[in-house]
Amino acid sequence: MATAAKDDNPVNLWPYVLQLSLVYIIATVVVGAIQYVVDMEPNIAIGIGILLASAVMPIRKFVLDHHRPFKRGEQLRFAILAFIAVLVVSIALIALAAMSAGGLKNIWSFMNELNATPQELALAIAMVLLFSGVVAFAILYFAAGMFSRWYKKRLAEEGKI
Repeated sequence: MATAAKDDNPVNLWPYVLQLSLVYIIATVVVGAIQYVVDMEPNIAIGIGILLASAVMPIRKFVLDHHRPFKRGEQLRFAILAFIAVLVVSIALIALAAMSAGGLKNIWSFMNELNATPQELALAIAMVLLFSGVVAFAILYFAAGMFSRWYKKRLAEEGKI
């Protein structure tokens, strides 16, 4: 009776998700500080760049460790776990920024200036979060597949795997 190949065992993706989280925190803080110093408005391109840059390092590490790209199931699991990590980190960073900027009092005063009902504000926030969540998950999912295949080819050509 044949035994299962070593490659069939589920891979622990948490070290790669942790690395992504750490890079995401550092990149977000550094880019945020630069934006603050040069008085630059945040935009979606910067957020996408931070997300991609944060994903590249752990994906490369995965390929180096396992000598192969992500399998489809691993790609999906990595994207889900990375999305949850990015969501948790983002909420924590937003909370820290809100507390350092005077807390919720300033946020509520800004929301009152918008002259919108609480329901309109909640709907607008929910729509933005839903859209940005779908975009972030798609970026993580497709980056995991595309970059892991690219790194597999590149690292094999260089003789590193």
